[in-house]
Amino acid sequence: MYKKMFQVSLVIALVALANFIKFLVSKDSGGAYEGPISIVLMFFPPLVAGMLYSMDDNEKRYIRAKDIYFSLLDKLESDPDNTKLRIEVLEAGRVFYSKESPDYIVSQGSSVWLDDHSAGREARIQSDINARIGGARKSA
Repeated sequence: MYKKMFQVSLVIALVALANFIKFLVSKDSGGAYEGPISIVLMFFPPLVAGMLYSMDDNEKRYIRAKDIYFSLLDKLESDPDNTKLRIEVLEAGRVFYSKESPDYIVSQGSSVWLDDHSAGREARIQSDINARIGGARKSA
């Protein structure tokens, strides 16, 4: 949906650019506001559509990270003793949960700190792994 909006806004911008060039070249200006309005129409719609399109792109990255993480968890469930796969699950889980609950900087008055969710993410990943493999892992 956003891709179509982006394409439409590019067409609007190109029409505005052509109108602005006509305004600059023409001896008869069609109105005092034609030039500034054309400038706004050249930049505003593509900017808004680009922001919406990038939001859609972030959503796709989140879905992809989720799919990868849960498919690796499925594989780990069938092979709980695979250490390499367990490491891959941990890394994919970190990517997935960092998109779901990202860290951010909090500012209050003159204090600034990082709201770090990494410990919570690690606990959630470990909980997911334990829920999948349960007691299936052999003791050494």
